[in-house]
Amino acid sequence: MLMCYNYAWRDSRKMLHQDFHVNGFRPIQLEAAQHFVRTLLPTPNEVLEHLRQENPDSPRVQSRFISHCRSL
Repeated sequence: MLMCYNYAWRDSRKMLHQDFHVNGFRPIQLEAAQHFVRTLLPTPNEVLEHLRQENPDSPRVQSRFISHCRSL
């Protein structure tokens, strides 16, 4: 559903956010990010291997990361 940005849109978004927002998700994200950084710190040159271990089912993310690194 597409809506123009106006008061009705903001009210709809506010109701949707209040009804469906999951407050417990952020701590899970934070814990996963901290775990990833802790495992990455001892061997930062092996970042691709760390990504494969953390998310073995996502070759698209890995290829985007590799492309980004090569463009630097």
